[in-house]
Amino acid sequence: MQFVTVHEAKTHLSEIIARVERGEEITIKRGRDPVVRLIAIKDRGRRRPGALKGQIVIKPGAFDPLTPDQQALWEKKD
Repeated sequence: MQFVTVHEAKTHLSEIIARVERGEEITIKRGRDPVVRLIAIKDRGRRRPGALKGQIVIKPGAFDPLTPDQQALWEKKD
């Protein structure tokens, strides 16, 4: 864990954020007292190929054409 002062954090905020995004954990100290711990929010909503592999099952026939009755339900207007 790395420590920086409030002054260093204000002066080098972009650099500190980049370090945290790379996985470092940084604590900001006011004087000698630690006051804030910075950690990355995992994934940040990024898409990862294969993240749902094995969790989604598509049943046989899922992409078969609709029957006339099913099609009528989709086209029905209220």
